[in-house]
Amino acid sequence: MTPPRTGRFALVTGVGAVVCLACPFLPDVVPPLLRFMPLWGTLPLGLSAVVSGLVTLRSMRDDPRADRRPARAGLALGAAVSTVCVGMVVWGLWALRAYW
Repeated sequence: MTPPRTGRFALVTGVGAVVCLACPFLPDVVPPLLRFMPLWGTLPLGLSAVVSGLVTLRSMRDDPRADRRPARAGLALGAAVSTVCVGMVVWGLWALRAYW
């Protein structure tokens, strides 16, 4: 008997994306490299959470024993982080446009 499927990978990558997004808010005693370098991993982790959450939910469609909550949580976290990242880039480009 196989265990029920879960979407743990989507959840882990979604939480990782949130952690990477929160790193710049660490205290000043943390070296700048550790505070700002994880920002480069935010969007890839967020998109990975979205894709893996969608794929996992699609594969769980016919399994009544499957636990969909981790996949849904990872999908939600990845979508939120990806939206924030794209919004920050758009806002930054809009703000720089005033100086050109």
